[in-house]
Amino acid sequence: MRALLCLLVAGCGSAVHTTQLNAPPVAMTARPPTAVELFSAGAPPRPHVDVALLQAEEPDFAADAVASMVDDMRGRAGAMGCHGLVLGAISPDPQLRHRKTMVGTCIVYTN
Repeated sequence: MRALLCLLVAGCGSAVHTTQLNAPPVAMTARPPTAVELFSAGAPPRPHVDVALLQAEEPDFAADAVASMVDDMRGRAGAMGCHGLVLGAISPDPQLRHRKTMVGTCIVYTN
């Protein structure tokens, strides 16, 4: 049903799911998505804690789907209060050829 609604309504974003991993080392407060640092080649060297795993699902993998998934995960990370988002791989859904998922890790700096 959601896929049908996305076809009818322009601008449907990715569904983002979160899984808590560890307790944050400091209190987390919401921040703008642009304040969440993005890392695509691994975690930063600065001391941090992996707080949550984020998984974005894109029902219709179009040309701009990767940007959409990153934007949606960054928005969720900001709402959660993450300092950074370490991006992971994009994986196909074995059951639905057009659906892709992307994972990312919410990090919070220890200092």
